[in-house]
Amino acid sequence: MSHDFVLNTVKMAISDVPQHQRLGLIIHSDQGAQFTSQVYSNLLKENNIKQSASFKGSCVDNSPIESWFSSLKSECVYLNDKMSESEMILKVEDYIKYYNEVRLQKKIKELAPIQYRKQALSRFFI
Repeated sequence: MSHDFVLNTVKMAISDVPQHQRLGLIIHSDQGAQFTSQVYSNLLKENNIKQSASFKGSCVDNSPIESWFSSLKSECVYLNDKMSESEMILKVEDYIKYYNEVRLQKKIKELAPIQYRKQALSRFFI
């Protein structure tokens, strides 16, 4: 993962999410060089985003994303492994949309993540 890739991804996320929805936002990462650079830290500070990082050797912080990647692999990637790169990109994009907007999840009251997020935000922005 290149430094530019990380910076561009954060910039895209910042431009896609309205500022009022980013209040109190925390971005959590490991301690890779991309995430400990001064440029990365400055980008977060300039956008009022709090930086958080795992302790070295701590896997507990990463378990939610590892669980998500496990679902992505078992429900999408492994079922569609004989495809071109562009076809796989489209499949993964479709899966992300499905995962966030359609797939009901027991741990969040049988809602899709986007529904759960809207409910949570509605308490703050009526």
